[in-house]
Amino acid sequence: MYTDELQIMVQGAMVLKLVALTQPFQSSQFILAGALRGAGDTRATALITFITVMLVRPGLAMVNVNYLGWGLLGAWVALVADQLLRSLLVVLRYKSGKWKTIRV
Repeated sequence: MYTDELQIMVQGAMVLKLVALTQPFQSSQFILAGALRGAGDTRATALITFITVMLVRPGLAMVNVNYLGWGLLGAWVALVADQLLRSLLVVLRYKSGKWKTIRV
């Protein structure tokens, strides 16, 4: 729609596939993190978000782009890794049940 350049269309299609892969995990993570925050477990959800968004995603993106030479794909792989890790950490926190003991 915006370009006729084949390389850009190929990269765009690849990025869309990666984003589609993360959607089920991301939506589950949004729901469970919201449930944890609603139960008063704001510290754990903030820590999980900080670690993944501020440390994992940019760190992995730098490695993928600058050292592995993956370019645009490397940046999006970092986003996918961030989303998958965040989803895992939120699920683990939820299943631990520690949120049930927090007094609001």
